[in-house]
Amino acid sequence: MNLVDMDPITLADFVVDDEHFVIDPPLRCEVEYDEDSGCYGLRGDLELDLYAYSKSELAEVLEETLQDWWLVYVLSGEDDLSESGKEKRRRIIERIKPESKSDIS
Repeated sequence: MNLVDMDPITLADFVVDDEHFVIDPPLRCEVEYDEDSGCYGLRGDLELDLYAYSKSELAEVLEETLQDWWLVYVLSGEDDLSESGKEKRRRIIERIKPESKSDIS
């Protein structure tokens, strides 16, 4: 019988287009495993709810999701966002900062 690694995944930083971002406090996500599907699930702050077939893939999907969110919610601006998108943008900016400490408007 294989043991399933259910330890949380913690992410303190990530990179988008060669720019380093710091998550403060680090993002801590709970990991679940569904035996029937053989699929790992992740739930965390910022309304994260992700799935993958291995824990390492789950960690990659988490980082890719945060990269995508930065590009979609922060860099593209607020004009085309719904009210819930604007709220998500605000929460992302509060929690994630470019290492250079430059301001995001």
